[in-house]
Order: sequence, then C-alpha cells, then structure tokens
Amino acid sequence: MLGLDVRLLHKDEVMSDRTRLENAKVILCIISITFSNGDLKSMFSNADISSKIVHISYGSYPTDESIPEPLSKMEVDFERKELEKGRFIKMVNTVVQTLKRHKEIMEPAVDFPVGLAERSSDIESYIQDCMTMSGESLQCFGLLGMGGAGKTTLAMSNYNKIHCKFEGSFFSVNTRAEVQDKGRLGLVAVQKKIVENLLKLKEDVTINDEVHGKAVLSNKLSNINALVVLDDVDALYKPLQSCLGPKSVVIITTRERKVLESARPTKTFGIGGLGKEMSKLLFYWNAFMKPKPPVELEEVSERAIEACDGLPLALKVVGSYLYNVSDKSSWEESFSYLQKNKREIFDVLRISSDGLEDAEKEAFLDICCFVIDEKEDLACAVLNACYGMGRTCLHELQSKCLITTYVDFNIYERKGVRRIRVHDQLRDMGRRIIREERRDRDPLKMCAR
Repeated sequence: MLGLDVRLLHKDEVMSDRTRLENAKVILCIISITFSNGDLKSMFSNADISSKIVHISYGSYPTDESIPEPLSKMEVDFERKELEKGRFIKMVNTVVQTLKRHKEIMEPAVDFPVGLAERSSDIESYIQDCMTMSGESLQCFGLLGMGGAGKTTLAMSNYNKIHCKFEGSFFSVNTRAEVQDKGRLGLVAVQKKIVENLLKLKEDVTINDEVHGKAVLSNKLSNINALVVLDDVDALYKPLQSCLGPKSVVIITTRERKVLESARPTKTFGIGGLGKEMSKLLFYWNAFMKPKPPVELEEVSERAIEACDGLPLALKVVGSYLYNVSDKSSWEESFSYLQKNKREIFDVLRISSDGLEDAEKEAFLDICCFVIDEKEDLACAVLNACYGMGRTCLHELQSKCLITTYVDFNIYERKGVRRIRVHDQLRDMGRRIIREERRDRDPLKMCAR
C-alpha cells in the first residue's frame, strides 16, 4: 500500500546469492523456531546490511554479541499470547520512517489494508495500461463511494506506486473541508500548493484570488506531465485539465457521481463494501491482532461484523473499540453499548449527508424511516407529494452514495422491480439524527406535508 517494491525470499535463496540484499532499504527477517545463530551470522555478517534489519521472531531466539544489533526486533508467539498492538504499530512506524528517508511516501491511515491491497493493484494496473496506450491527452480517473469505503486510502496507495513516473506530483488531502471552511481563500491556498509542489518551489507563489490562481496554474504548469490527486473536491479539475501535459493523470475521489460526470473520467472505479471473508479478516486484525478470534468470541464477533455490513471504516472502528476486551460477557456488554453509542462511526459517516439541501435531507430521513426496500416508484410518489421533487431527490441522494437501488426479480411474474436500499450504518445514522434533533417523523404528519 506504500508503493514499495516488496520481495519475499526464502532463507536458501539468500544463502545462495547474498547480492539480493545489497540494495535493500530495509530487511524484515522473519525468524522461525528452527532458525539458529549460525544462520544469522552467515546471512547477515555484513554490518551495513545488519543495520537495516528488523527481526520478527516466532518466540525467542538465541543471540550473541557477534551478531550486530538490528534496527528493531519483535517477538511473536500466537500460542502463548496475542500480538500487542502498540509494539506492532511501533515496529511498522520504524520501518516506514526508515523508508521515508529514501522515498516520498503518502501514509494511508490504515494499519491493516485487508481487502484494499488487491483493489489497489487492480486500479494501478488499469491506470498504467491507459498511460501506456494513450499519451495524447490528460486522463482522469474517479474513485466513487460512500464515506468510509476506503477511497482516500486507495488513492494514496496508487499515488505511492506511480508518482515517480511523472515530472511532478501532488496529493490534495481533505480539500473539501479546507474549501468549505475558508471558502475562496481555501481554494486559493490549494492552488498555491499545487503550483509549489508540481514545480518543487521553495518560495511562496503569489496568488491574489481564485481567478488569478487559474491564470497562474495555466502559465506556470503549461505542458508539465504531472500526477494530481484531488481528494473529495472537483473545483480544481477544469483548470488543471486545460494546462497540464498530455501524459498527466488526475485522480478524483468523491461521494457524488455528478462530480465525475462533469469531469468525464476515462474510468470510474466504484468502491463498495468488503465481502464476508475480507470483512472478517479486517475486523479480527483490529480486534484481536490475529486472523482468527478466540473460539469463545467467534459468535459475538460474527454479530459485530454483520453490523458493520462490509464498511472498512466501521470494521476498523468497531474492531478497535473492542480491542483488549477479552471475556465474552464484556464483549456482549460492549457490543450492546456500541449499538446504542455509535458516535465515532456516525460522526464520520454523517459527512456523507453534509451539503444536502433542506428538502433533500428531509427526504433522506424519510427514506431511513419509511421506504427502505419499497418500490422506487412508490418512493418517488411519496417524496414528490411531500417536497414536489421525488425523482430529483432520489437522483441527488443516489449521486451522493446515500442510497442505492436494486432489482428485486419476481420469478412468478417474470419481471424485476427496482427497490430502494440504504446501507445499515447510514440508516442508523439517519434515525439518530431524527432522535437527536427532534425531527418529527409521524407518518400521518408526513402525509399532511
């Protein structure tokens, strides 16, 4: 996920050709219980190589002063105790910080990229193929999905993998929040960052306002082949499209389909939830620091995983919340509490409903209460009666990934009916908004509206 060239070598491969390790920046030496001091001495006798080694050993292993001190070391023994999360993250950070001295790396905010690594590779492969086949015009790619699905993490991973192929690169993180908080001043600040990063300038660029900024982008970045990631914002795409070189790539992450429709990307990647097996793995690593739960916690874990419904962020938050809760009764209690107090999850997911017009937000709350799994035509009729724009509301909510539709095929009538679907986490979030803000959802009063 960090875009690094990682190679898995068996001990015999290293013993037969020690030159394999000469150019390595960091060596993760995973030591089994059959590993001996002799093996270590023969493999890593070179002091320069030893200073780059991180020992990960299964259980303890014998050492002596003749073996150079490693960069870091950690013992793992799943049969005796669980892997301690703090030590694990410290070890990972040691490796990452060492590597960052050698290469520009965006660090995705994820400890266990379960289910994301394969997606990242598929996206990278597609982008690389497009770059190879076409060099006549800038290409845009979209990552579309609801908040918490992993769009930014995937964008960072692909940025790490391909940014070195361009003359310049820039990743605009959380730009939507900056622009919303500061308005046009926020947009000007991002314009400055783009110019300074792509040109690798050490001094500030003077940009007076948004219009002046577009002119500066056009003048300064003319024909530079660059990689730019616009995380959750599209306002800067048109100026970049008109000035960057023909071999440039822009990646846009968004929760709104219409943002990508205006950009007309070469390809839009829909980022949905994880499948059942990947959901389990992600949850187990965050909750237990290993790929399987204790037998006594397996059943309650299944319920927690089911509640997350494949959303990577929810799986991470819930798993982390339950980390270090060891006995079943405490898990049951914690899970019950979690169902009533999903603050952290909802606070993150709630950003998906930010920016809705009043009627659209009311429509979303109505759907959360009354029309999930109802026919799309019925939902349109209800919302049209209440707000005078049923189809428009549904289209807007769907473009923001707040709702989806699915075809329910009736085998007897031999035809499909399109129905409304809302992710469980978003449904619960909507209902919590109603309770907290005391928004009346009496169906009789709703009909009266």
